[in-house]
Amino acid sequence: MNKVRVIEWSLRCYRLSWLALVPLLGFVPALIALGLFRKIGKEAGEQWNPARLYALAGLFIAIIGLFLSMVVGGAIGLYCIHQLIG
Repeated sequence: MNKVRVIEWSLRCYRLSWLALVPLLGFVPALIALGLFRKIGKEAGEQWNPARLYALAGLFIAIIGLFLSMVVGGAIGLYCIHQLIG
């Protein structure tokens, strides 16, 4: 395991997850953050990752961002459908 790379990926996951909180535009950064979290898990395995809390925080924030994007996207979709129907 390359500790420097794992730490950099953990911090990148954390930074990208904050961008995921932007409704709709944050969908792609959220997916990238989730992918990085999986990559970190594969690279580190059971070994100690000093930046693990950042990776976990990034995971939770990215999930919240995805949920937020889905809610806003759904609301916009429903509004558009409502406007088209009547």
